[in-house]
Amino acid sequence: MVLVAAGSPLDWEESKAHLEWVKKAGIEQFIHFYKKMTSGTNTKWMEILRWGDELEGIIVEFDHENKKVRLVLEASEKLVELNQQGLGDIFTLEFGNFMIECVPQKPYKGLINHLNTVESNMRDRRAKLNKILKTNQYYLWYPTFPLLGCPDVTIPPTHASLESNGDHSMSVFISDEVIYPSHPRFRTLAKNIRKRRGSKVSINIPVFKDKFTPSPFIHPNVPRWDGSDAYQNCVEDHVHGDAMAFGMGSCALQITFQAQSADEACQLYDQLAVLTPIMMALSASTPIFNGFLIDDDSRWNIISQSVDDRTPQERSNSTDVDTGSNLSSAVPKSRYSSIDLYISEKNQRFNDLPVPINEPLKLHMQQQGIPENIANHVAHLFIRDPLAIYKEMVTGKAAEPDNYLLHTNHFENINSTNWQSMRFKLPPPDSNIGWRVEFRSLDVQATEFENAAFATFIVLLSRVILTYNLNLLMPMSKLEENFSNASKRNAVLDGKFWFVNSLNCEGEKCCYFLDRRSSLANSLDGGSERCAAATPMGGGGCWEKMDINTIMNGSQNGFKGLIPMLRDYLNGMEDIDVYTRCSLASYFSLLSKRASGELMTWASWMRQFVACHPEYKQDSVVSGEVAYDLMWRYTQVITGQLEDSSILFKQKNNSSSDVTKAQTVAQNRLDGCDCNHD
Repeated sequence: MVLVAAGSPLDWEESKAHLEWVKKAGIEQFIHFYKKMTSGTNTKWMEILRWGDELEGIIVEFDHENKKVRLVLEASEKLVELNQQGLGDIFTLEFGNFMIECVPQKPYKGLINHLNTVESNMRDRRAKLNKILKTNQYYLWYPTFPLLGCPDVTIPPTHASLESNGDHSMSVFISDEVIYPSHPRFRTLAKNIRKRRGSKVSINIPVFKDKFTPSPFIHPNVPRWDGSDAYQNCVEDHVHGDAMAFGMGSCALQITFQAQSADEACQLYDQLAVLTPIMMALSASTPIFNGFLIDDDSRWNIISQSVDDRTPQERSNSTDVDTGSNLSSAVPKSRYSSIDLYISEKNQRFNDLPVPINEPLKLHMQQQGIPENIANHVAHLFIRDPLAIYKEMVTGKAAEPDNYLLHTNHFENINSTNWQSMRFKLPPPDSNIGWRVEFRSLDVQATEFENAAFATFIVLLSRVILTYNLNLLMPMSKLEENFSNASKRNAVLDGKFWFVNSLNCEGEKCCYFLDRRSSLANSLDGGSERCAAATPMGGGGCWEKMDINTIMNGSQNGFKGLIPMLRDYLNGMEDIDVYTRCSLASYFSLLSKRASGELMTWASWMRQFVACHPEYKQDSVVSGEVAYDLMWRYTQVITGQLEDSSILFKQKNNSSSDVTKAQTVAQNRLDGCDCNHD
């Protein structure tokens, strides 16, 4: 969810005088609230699981007569209308004025049967938004509009020019008029990223080389009113983009969990990070960028490059990472990237890659009693500069410690603009919300059924991780290799990913994945079989490369697989009603069939549709007519007007907005706890 603050944003030159102060104030806020929230008092409300999803979508309009599909730049007006209907806590703004994010009105709770409310909740949100749209307009969960950056793709019409873009993005493809207009944060980010970087952002994604794609491929017809910057930044055999809107105009599914403690949040952060590349490949839905087929299947590399604010020196190819006080040395990755460090103290030995650290701030945190593992994580985030500073927050009484220590705004200014694959979240002040972690690598899916499947899978896996102390960790270098491969074309079937091949337990081996006689339910009943740290690094044999089908579904050689493991976990429960079991079985079936290739990813489905379209010339170009037909077929499939068994199987809707009567007693017990943060 977007961190929105009120005030007058400073431009980059004005911000420079406040950068270090904001960082130091952010660290003081972190220290203050970390100590407060780890004191062990008044944390009973954290003991119950709360979680939620964030679904980002776009508004499009179909012109059936002329076979055109366009983005509708009316999100600001629609949000006003939704707020007037009392729905302002469900729908919120995003970067593009064609985007709206929707969240549950209340967090989901920890009962297993609450998982059966997720799909229905998502469906209700989509219906509420579509209800206020005009004829032929649709709110779609679609990761990246295929023609974003092409001419004549917005309503009302927009045109990239020096006059419209000179003050912010300077894009020759996308007008700044597509940016959400009713809050200054987004234009400020676009402008300050460009100013800090010293040039426009430069996005270059490998083109998909078809039979008649020019070789070398050079992005055609790039306007040069910006002094030829965009043209000069084009790379051979890559599709080019030059604006934050290319990335931040894309849509994701994100899932946030509340943890019982900071330590538990660290454990979830580390373990779930291993799943981020696997889930990225399974959810891949972005094979088209700026009107061309690309050789990636996910939005991730587009968005990473679209907010890369590193200076030329920071972007240098130097392999020497300065971890001292010289913060202008090489920074290996964009601030939108995979994680760089595991956080938990017991997992530090798996951090085998050098990362830049803000050493003075780390030292200060340690002197104030912050554990080294936590200080490392925060100090690494704080190598970045704040990108949007508001005058009212750095002047007057707001800049006095007695005032700014009441808030976490300066900490979140930097934490929330480190857009990593996982996010570690500090409890907000003066609330009953606890420590949280956010899972961030998923492309948004087309239907509530698919989005619910991914969300509930991640939630259930988090419960297994905590219940059985499941350990999936691998060296960070292997996780980084997995992440770099996850967005590649057809990675879900063709990719090989490092994954654990065994688990060692305290005292003796239990090796859940390798021992078919082992049962999670029995482990829980026995109480003594608790999976602990994996074999120390260097011992060999802990990790091997597997395809995603093996990771998800298991293999004949004894590797159990994540989906069979979750089925065993559910089989050990007695309080699941039949409707919830049916829904979860359908979700597992979707993910299982996608992992095996029996069902396509949306990226593969889109590629096949384009390749078979009579207007496609096998030259990588996705024309306006092809894009219209693609998105209309997509809309027909998700609205049930057409069935397509290559992407979705027919399923009975068992999801309900109400928790079943079978859970009435447990629900009443849960509601009796004074622990809600609804």
